[in-house]
Amino acid sequence: LRPLASEHGFEIGQETATGKPLETSGLLSNIALSTTVLNWINKRSFLSVFALLLPFLVVGTNIMSWILAGFSQQDDMMPYSYRLTLKKAGFSEKNPKQGVWRKSR
Repeated sequence: LRPLASEHGFEIGQETATGKPLETSGLLSNIALSTTVLNWINKRSFLSVFALLLPFLVVGTNIMSWILAGFSQQDDMMPYSYRLTLKKAGFSEKNPKQGVWRKSR
């Protein structure tokens, strides 16, 4: 993201990773389970009867990931999202009186 931001004239003011690896793995597991079940249903497979178990699996995965993540330390290795605060290069904060951006010196 850094090259993309600088290419468009932005500087990264603050970068924050959100989520722990166990939370991210739980989210990805839920996506994989849901996609698999939807594929079974679309192909009219006999395995689509397991769709009835999907809500319980998703809730169980969420609870297990949430509890285990509570015991783990924050690690930026595998967050589920990033929050960037970008600043336009060469500009300062917005001037509330004029409603326009003023150039910093």
